[in-house]
Amino acid sequence: MAYMRLDDLGVSLVIGGVLSKDGAWLAEATAESGIPTFGVTASSALLSGRKDGFFRLSPSNDAQARAGARIYIDKGCKRLLLVTSTANTAYVDPYVSMLVAHYTGDILQVPFSTTEALAQEIESFKPEGLFTILPAKDLIQVINLIRVRGDWYLIGSASWGSTEILSLYSGPALDGVLFFMLSLDDLKGTFKTEISEFEKKYSMTATNGSFYLVSILDIIRQAVEAVGPSRAALKSWLETPRSYETAYGLLSMDEYGDSITSRTIVMQTVDGQLRSVYFIEDQP
Repeated sequence: MAYMRLDDLGVSLVIGGVLSKDGAWLAEATAESGIPTFGVTASSALLSGRKDGFFRLSPSNDAQARAGARIYIDKGCKRLLLVTSTANTAYVDPYVSMLVAHYTGDILQVPFSTTEALAQEIESFKPEGLFTILPAKDLIQVINLIRVRGDWYLIGSASWGSTEILSLYSGPALDGVLFFMLSLDDLKGTFKTEISEFEKKYSMTATNGSFYLVSILDIIRQAVEAVGPSRAALKSWLETPRSYETAYGLLSMDEYGDSITSRTIVMQTVDGQLRSVYFIEDQP
C-alpha cells in the first residue's frame, strides 16, 4: 500500500533501510511498483540475481563468512560453537551455510535463547572457539557470559552485531573479540567533510548508517546529474554495472543491484582502542 501511494505521488526513487528479513518484501514492492529503491539490506541468495530495481549497497555476507572460516582454521580451532539469532533468518541462514561449507573442523550451531542454556551447550560441546551471528543486545550477553566463565578462547562476531555493539558499548569485556565488518577505507574528499560536519553538528560519532547514507546520496546525485529525475531513466542508469567511490572505498554494483567486494576487515579493541587486525581478500 505504501508503494502504491508513492507511485501516485510520482516518486522517482526510494531510500529504504531494513533488515534482511524485510528485504524480500521491499524487493517485491520495488518490482511491482517500478520505483527503484536503494537499500542497505545485505545481499544474499534470497535476493541476489533478481532484476527487481532493488539496489543493495551492502555486499553479500558470503565473503565475510568465508573469511571467518579461514581465521578459525588458521588459529587451529578444531571445535567451533556457532551461536545464532532466531530472528532475521534471511541474514543468518545464508551466512551459516557459507561458514559451515568452508570450516573444516567440528561445528555446532546453537540458537541463542538464554545465557543459562548457552552455558549448558558450552559445557557439553567444549568448543575451542565461538562465533556469533547476533544483534548487539544478545551479543553483549554472550560476551559477558564467556568473561564470567573465564573462557578466553577466540570469540568472533558477524557484521550485524559488530556494527551495532561498537556504537553502543565499550569496556574491557570487548577486548580481544574479533569484529567482522565491511571493509572501510580511510574517508576522503567530500565523504570525510560530510561525516566530519555531521559529527560536529550532532556531537556524536558517525556509525555504519551514516557511511551508508552519504554513499547512497552521492550515487543518487551522480545518477540525477547523468540522466535527470525520470524514474525509468534512473532505474536504467543504476542497472548499468559500474564501480562507485563510496565511504567504504571502491564498491562495484552489478545489473541486479548486488554490491560486490572482495575484502573483509576484522577489528579488535585493545584497552578500549579499536584497531584493524586483518584485511582478508576473498577466496571463493
